[in-house]
Amino acid sequence: MRLTPAYVAGGGRSDADPLELESTLIVLCARGREAHPGLAVDDEVFARHLGRCVASAPEPPPSLDALEIEDLFLACACVAGVPGAPEAFDARCGEKARQALATSVKDEDERAEVAQRVREAVLVGGPDAPPKIVNYAGQGPLDRWVAVVAQRMAVTLVRGETAARRAHERAAVEAATGGQHAPEVALAKEQYRADFERALEEALQTLGARDRMLMRLHLVSGVSVEGIGKMYNVSQSTASRWLAAARDAVAAEVQRLLGERLRLGRSEMASLAGLVASQLDLSMSRILR
Repeated sequence: MRLTPAYVAGGGRSDADPLELESTLIVLCARGREAHPGLAVDDEVFARHLGRCVASAPEPPPSLDALEIEDLFLACACVAGVPGAPEAFDARCGEKARQALATSVKDEDERAEVAQRVREAVLVGGPDAPPKIVNYAGQGPLDRWVAVVAQRMAVTLVRGETAARRAHERAAVEAATGGQHAPEVALAKEQYRADFERALEEALQTLGARDRMLMRLHLVSGVSVEGIGKMYNVSQSTASRWLAAARDAVAAEVQRLLGERLRLGRSEMASLAGLVASQLDLSMSRILR
């Protein structure tokens, strides 16, 4: 089938000469193939993709030549699921995305996790969302567009994780104290924070290599219990038991060390138990990084 103006309906000049437009589309398709010779994108598929981009743009471009044609060709290949497109996307945009994340996510492991989530959101999407790359309209370089997406996602993810950690801390305090000793727990935080941090570092050293890795995967990298089970080729319930046992061992050792060193009374130990429960996961994630 010939390339016709129907493929770019909704954008461009309404008075464009059909033969001139067809000639332009042929040239643009050739540019895309030349930039990405390893990506087998049909000319008609790319022409339709251009049409959707022009139609969805807030303001139609002055001409098709004004668009980032080579990047649109790559984006089209990603949307169409062309073999080799994800690898070409990584080569084109990976470094820019990493640079963008470096300004907002300081921890290296956390940054790698966010980068993977960004890549999945851009190329794969989710159960209720299409791949974000379908929204790329070629108004600027693709790597810069991905960098903006990465920065926005990083801010959202960091905020969400912070809120989740705070909620977990509040829930842990309630579970440990029955809601009766929150003021005492707050006081314990101020009085014993330094002692708690030292005891926690020592307690983590008592864990075996596997348990330390489990806690790091779960608390630092955000790997789910199901994901850990798959990594170790065990059931989800087994992975959950491993994590719980490791956490309980650390908590018990922290309380033992603090009890020995501080020689506290019963009421003070109750407050300290609340401190350990409320701060354990958050502090472990920071230390394990």
